[in-house]
Amino acid sequence: MGQPIHLGRIWRIVPKGFEQPAKPDFAGKNTDRLVETLAHENGWQRDMAQMHLVEGGMKAAVPALRKMALNHASPIARLHALWTLEGLRDPEPWKLLGVLRDESPRVRAAGLRVLQSLDLPGDHWPEIVSELEGADLPDEVAMQALFALEGVKIPMPVRLKAIHSILMPRVMDPLMRDAAMSSLGGREGAFLRVVLQLSGKELDPFQAFLIESLSSAIVASGNAFRVREFMREFGEWAPWKREAIWNGVRVHGPMLARHPISLSSRPEIKGREDEARRWFAWPGHTPEPPKDSDGRPLTEEEAEDFARGRQVYLATCVACHGSDGRGMKMLAPPLAGSDWVQGGEQRLARILLHGLSGPLTVSGKRYASPEIQPSMPPLAMLNNSDVAAVLTYIRREWGNTADPVAEKSVSRLRIETQGRTVPWTEAELKPFDILFEAGR
Repeated sequence: MGQPIHLGRIWRIVPKGFEQPAKPDFAGKNTDRLVETLAHENGWQRDMAQMHLVEGGMKAAVPALRKMALNHASPIARLHALWTLEGLRDPEPWKLLGVLRDESPRVRAAGLRVLQSLDLPGDHWPEIVSELEGADLPDEVAMQALFALEGVKIPMPVRLKAIHSILMPRVMDPLMRDAAMSSLGGREGAFLRVVLQLSGKELDPFQAFLIESLSSAIVASGNAFRVREFMREFGEWAPWKREAIWNGVRVHGPMLARHPISLSSRPEIKGREDEARRWFAWPGHTPEPPKDSDGRPLTEEEAEDFARGRQVYLATCVACHGSDGRGMKMLAPPLAGSDWVQGGEQRLARILLHGLSGPLTVSGKRYASPEIQPSMPPLAMLNNSDVAAVLTYIRREWGNTADPVAEKSVSRLRIETQGRTVPWTEAELKPFDILFEAGR
């Protein structure tokens, strides 16, 4: 392996007797041959054929490409044909509507993206949307449908009904909820009303998360009119729905404490009067500044991290620690009032990056299997910003008053501990119950 030298170290491993095939002459291929190559078994050849068709502006290929997109036996060929038509800006996209009934979910999802990109006329979309509302829709197609609905020119009531119909069979999936939220385009209040009206009286935890996200988005918009609208209807809903709505409000508590929203009248929020008085103003009432007992006031940036941290928590932590931070039997200890949560951030951040192996003592109580799981898996897939946000959230929620955590502190710690491959133990973490250094 020492020879040859000075020729680089990139080697191609091939079987004995291998002969390098001749390099295709794409520039010399006519339009029909290039279209045929979109079905080639070699991906590089397919990509090169697509590139030559699109960059060459070969509009003459459009009829053959439509035929391939609709009828070819290979779903890969159908996909290449679709995206080639998108690159060539097919002037008659309605002739591709058949791809939305393709047997391949990937082709159907791509078809939605291509038809939207090609500005399919609006009079075709109502029928398409009605076909997308079935519960048997593959998840890949459902996800793309939710994204597509944001830009489709259809009446708003039709759009909201379609989003609800597509989302509800999949509401337990946080990615589907995010996709639906992204398609609302500032209509969170109207969609919240749809969800509240069509959901039942019994608690559905996943619909509760959706209601909370919608409520949170309305408050985050800072639009006082929208907040007044859904706060005025607060008392009409079942208790679990009111709880979900209020969770969406209270996640913005640090922001509202700095910038209270003015309501036209005193809100009827039974059991939440103290929080309402801190976060909302109304005729005859002006909120008092935050108390020192609540911890130092968060900056606007930290308040945004706190609110975003709640969403990260719902996506990654709530199943084990509970929406109220009190922990779950046989799963995880509490975070509310936890000395681990309110102690040094370095210990806490290490747990998220590498995991934690029990047993452990939390606020004087010993936890071990089977009362909790033997170990907590790492959440290293979260980026540094999300780690900092969720730590900021749990350190300021449920009565906790610890300082927030900065993204650059997590970034530095991830680099310092990048060789760690196993979960931490309580004993190993004891030296790290300290704050990050100044200059956070």
